[in-house]
Amino acid sequence: MKNLITQFAQIIFFWSLLFGLPIFQTEDFTPSAQAQYIQLTPDQMKAALFCPTDESKKFIDDCFALVQRGILPESLVLSAFQYAINKPKNRWVYFETSLSLRCERMGINLAKEIAKL
Repeated sequence: MKNLITQFAQIIFFWSLLFGLPIFQTEDFTPSAQAQYIQLTPDQMKAALFCPTDESKKFIDDCFALVQRGILPESLVLSAFQYAINKPKNRWVYFETSLSLRCERMGINLAKEIAKL
């Protein structure tokens, strides 16, 4: 019986090496890498974050405009969105705070860039 289990484990190991099963996954699936695969529109983001005011909706539109101009990295906005979407309440507050803090760490003055629009 023990010999059979050992042979079975060897077969699984061989096929894993041969076909690259998830046991030996080499792709990068960090949050920033995952964010690059998400395609959201501003309207989808507003609905998901439950934006309470017109000002908050304008903030999201401005963020997308900054992404299109190349000032904000898209992965930064999407990773802040992924963080906020997992919160049960006040998603909008988490998104705005997270994005502002991350921009500050990167040396981007978000309020100043939005004012330039």
